[in-house]
Amino acid sequence: MILSEDGYIVTNLHIIFDANKIIVILEDNKKYSASVDQILPEHDLALLKIKPTSPLEKVPLANSNNVRLGDDIIHIGNSYLLDKTITGGKITGLGRRDKSGNEIELIQTNLNLYKGDSGEPIFTPDGKLLGMIIAKNFKMNRKSFAIPSNKIIQLIKKR
Repeated sequence: MILSEDGYIVTNLHIIFDANKIIVILEDNKKYSASVDQILPEHDLALLKIKPTSPLEKVPLANSNNVRLGDDIIHIGNSYLLDKTITGGKITGLGRRDKSGNEIELIQTNLNLYKGDSGEPIFTPDGKLLGMIIAKNFKMNRKSFAIPSNKIIQLIKKR
């Protein structure tokens, strides 16, 4: 997911782990060599940097602390099985860091995902990034987990 016009991109660390070379292919099929700017292994996040030839369109962000159980979500995927998919679902669980319930650490969804769908976005119905898929429970169909957008930005700003 493109976070800035100048080429910062976030993905899952396990997607690029042990890669000798990272190539980012944008929707217009332009290819860019990427460097690793930051890794956060405990959150399975990697911040990549490309040098685009023109400003990129960054993803609009939702305030993930406002998410509620039962909220509708949209997942845009590109799994090993299916290319360019759109799936709808609901928020089915929220993991919170503190007892006051102010900051969400993990979002559980009921999305139907396939192998290779991690690192992909979940959006609010109005098209704002709510989080990024980080794990799927393969023993239980339609149970996956996402790191919230606020958490992604908070972790990356610490760099």
